Amino acid sequence: MIDKGRNKSRRIIEKKRTARREKMYQAVEKIINLLVSIATVLSVLLTYFTLSEMKEERESAYRPDIQFNSVEYVVQTSADIELFSEVNNCPVYTSDQYGNADIHFKLNLEARNIGVGTAKNVQISITKESSFKAIEEFNEQSTYCDMMYNEGIHGYLMEYSNKTYALLLQFEKTDKFPYILPNAEEVCNYELPDVYYCLINAMRIEHQNIYYDPFSESIMIPDIEVKIVFSDVQGVQYEEKGFIHTEKGWSFKGGQSLVVTILPSESKG
Repeated sequence: MIDKGRNKSRRIIEKKRTARREKMYQAVEKIINLLVSIATVLSVLLTYFTLSEMKEERESAYRPDIQFNSVEYVVQTSADIELFSEVNNCPVYTSDQYGNADIHFKLNLEARNIGVGTAKNVQISITKESSFKAIEEFNEQSTYCDMMYNEGIHGYLMEYSNKTYALLLQFEKTDKFPYILPNAEEVCNYELPDVYYCLINAMRIEHQNIYYDPFSESIMIPDIEVKIVFSDVQGVQYEEKGFIHTEKGWSFKGGQSLVVTILPSESKG
């Protein structure tokens, strides 16, 4: 009887030991599985970040970067000073060259690709809304030149406060270039839109009052929003927003030196 009791106790103890071992094995197995899962996740993440970094490096290797060179010129009125063909090596434009009060000269900005990849299918677009917005912004700050525009059969007729007119064939503008080679090897001339010259005329009319109203001197040409779309050689498309921006500096009596370029949106701060 004693032996039977001892054997039974041993079996019970052995079962308990076996159960503990099984629990321990199960716990170890769970830990191993957890570690394997963590290692798998880490491996996937590492692979993802490695591939993302490789993609960024590959895209940066082909990424074009389009920038525009600024143009400096002078606007003057013949009533104020003697006419000059240029001032400080900058071209000079006067109203008498073109008749009436309209200045119809055309300025080109040089579009250069300073990136390492070719820019393909380049489009520089200005919407009708951005043109109207620039005009309204000028009217809000102007005292002497309130521009009015009406749509006609062939375009928009712009009327200035001094009863002079200008016909705009397009308030919207899209220029296309098939490609611009990298490292500034290829340069394309981008002609500024019609609305820019309307603003030049308006500002010149406004500034004719500067001698008895110094406030007119503070009137600036509003920025005109443009959209620049292009793709790299792999077909990846990029879309950027820029602004036709004009800075001014008085150079002599009756003349005004202007510098115009297209700034990327991040440069406006």
